[in-house]
Amino acid sequence: MIESSRLGYALAVDGLFPRILSRVHKKFRTPYLAITIQAITALIAAIVGNLSMLIATSVFFMAIAYVATSASIFSLRKKGRKPQFHLKGGLLIPSLGVIFSLYLITQCSITQIATGLLLLLIGTPIYLKYSPKKEMMELKKALLIRDSILRRAYRQEQRFLAHMLRHIKRAYRKITGKKQTWRD
Repeated sequence: MIESSRLGYALAVDGLFPRILSRVHKKFRTPYLAITIQAITALIAAIVGNLSMLIATSVFFMAIAYVATSASIFSLRKKGRKPQFHLKGGLLIPSLGVIFSLYLITQCSITQIATGLLLLLIGTPIYLKYSPKKEMMELKKALLIRDSILRRAYRQEQRFLAHMLRHIKRAYRKITGKKQTWRD
């Protein structure tokens, strides 16, 4: 349940879900509205069904998300997008992701799949009505502008331990007189 509420929070921050889900509690720094909505949804699902049905439906939804994520690689490759990094095996990993996710879906019963599809049919119009339209276009532009990508990467670098380690490494090189190599 906690992972799903964090997912809703992350999607809201990115502009893919209603912004209200991105609110964070002032004292505890948790996405309290996303957690509350997820808890209420889980409670209703547990009352209407049973725990195994709730787990199986959750597996069904996560498997659909994994299929979409893994399959998106093929679409991006067709559009000529160059990957930022290469994994050994090429398209083997996303292919295995699609196959494994489809296998997970086949392990759900017909009732569980039907329940999941019904919930998707109910949720899709709600999402389409309440999802932010203007923010999506702004987000897409911001993500695709090269300067924006570089700024985001720089800000992200500043937050991680690697930035501090890079400074330590540079200081060590300065003290020892070693030159920087291309791998640094």
